[in-house]
Order: sequence, then C-alpha cells, then structure tokens
Amino acid sequence: SRFLIAPNPSNGVFTVSMNQLKEILTLNVVNAAGETIFTERISSENYTRKFDFRYLAKGIYMIQVDAGKKSFGEKIVIQ
Repeated sequence: SRFLIAPNPSNGVFTVSMNQLKEILTLNVVNAAGETIFTERISSENYTRKFDFRYLAKGIYMIQVDAGKKSFGEKIVIQ
C-alpha cells in the first residue's frame, strides 16, 4: 500500500493518504513524548484525511499505522 503525508513539513495542516488497503488498520498520531494524541480505525480500501493540528506545539510527530503484525510510520514536522 502507498502511504503519503503532504505537505511535510507543515504548519499543522496536512493530509494523510493511503490506498490499496487490504485489512483494518489503526492510525495513531504520536507526539515526541510517545503520547498518542489521535487514533482512528480505518476499514476502507482508500483513506484520505485532512488534519488540522495548528494548536499543537511545533516539533516532530509520528504518524503510525498498525496492521495486525505489521506496522509502519512516517514523521511529520510541524513548524
């Protein structure tokens, strides 16, 4: 599957897109302290969501996707 975060770095407004999903996934947004600040279960084959995290502190956050035994992630820089 394809996993895209844009723009990155961002001002806190960014879009996460994934396609060709074959299973139910969990998407988490995690801050630098390791705290989950957003979570969502995804069950559709194609996923696009616009986030507005301008209220968060500037820094590096992690978009983590868990798919059963596999997980992957990307960093997002909010500046």
